[in-house]
Amino acid sequence: MDFVGAIQSGFKNYVTFGGVAKRAEYWYWVLFTVLAGLILTAFDLLSGIGFLADILSLATLLPSLAVSVRRLRDSGKSWVWLLSPLPGQ
Repeated sequence: MDFVGAIQSGFKNYVTFGGVAKRAEYWYWVLFTVLAGLILTAFDLLSGIGFLADILSLATLLPSLAVSVRRLRDSGKSWVWLLSPLPGQ
């Protein structure tokens, strides 16, 4: 799966918590959300608008959860792993 295909799949299957997400789909989605967040945060700071990165966060919240659950299922784990605390805390 390529970068654009992973983004399209993320938004197309934003409420599909069943099935699987391959490693490339998951990491391309993470790369997209990080890069878009950085770009919009920089734009917010430079322009003084201040809410575009927040809108992106809200728009990608449900698709990010769905991709994460599908990726966990593909690796043989339960979605409950998303609720577990980070190690060392």
